[in-house]
Amino acid sequence: MRKNHSTLPIVRLVWALMLLFPCSSTYAKDNGFKLDKNSPSQTRIVIPENPSATERDAAEMLKAYLEKVFHYSFRIIPEKDNSLGNNEGIFIGNTTLARLTLPHFADNLGLDGYRIVSTRKNLLLLGGSRHGITYAVTAFLEDYVGCRRFTEEEEYIPQRTSLILPVLDTTSLPAVDVRIINAAPTTGTLPGQCTQPVARRAWRNGRRRRLKLA
Repeated sequence: MRKNHSTLPIVRLVWALMLLFPCSSTYAKDNGFKLDKNSPSQTRIVIPENPSATERDAAEMLKAYLEKVFHYSFRIIPEKDNSLGNNEGIFIGNTTLARLTLPHFADNLGLDGYRIVSTRKNLLLLGGSRHGITYAVTAFLEDYVGCRRFTEEEEYIPQRTSLILPVLDTTSLPAVDVRIINAAPTTGTLPGQCTQPVARRAWRNGRRRRLKLA
């Protein structure tokens, strides 16, 4: 009896579709926040109602580098102006959203620790009470966007049209308090307690933001 080979392409197509759609569904479910100029909520950088100087400075640095990468405008807005945004956007520091979704998050970050949380609706960049938010921003730019700062004059800025982050919740705590070697703190500070301008330059000047001792 001769086998009918005319049905083989159809069978193969059915199997291909069965394999394809579950994979596609899982992939979409596991996607985190997406940076895309076609979605206004994804180009908003949301800061607390009364941001600290560190939070404001971190937001400005994030905005500057994201605009270099994506070549479209990002807006920094206070959280009260994001009331119709359905909690979507990039949230910097001690926002109401951060306190509601991650209660007591700052208790676990110390002075310079940071936490990066990505969901489908938002990206939260959180930091400890000293310079943690600065390190959260620089870690995000390096580890997920792909930026590099080698010297005061030399940097690498990748060119992107969009970026899909994974769903993530990562925390980094420094092994030691001293983040900058080779740079003296401002007069009046204790060893290892550099003032904010020095901390801001830590990444921009090409110094490593993390000092790990084994």
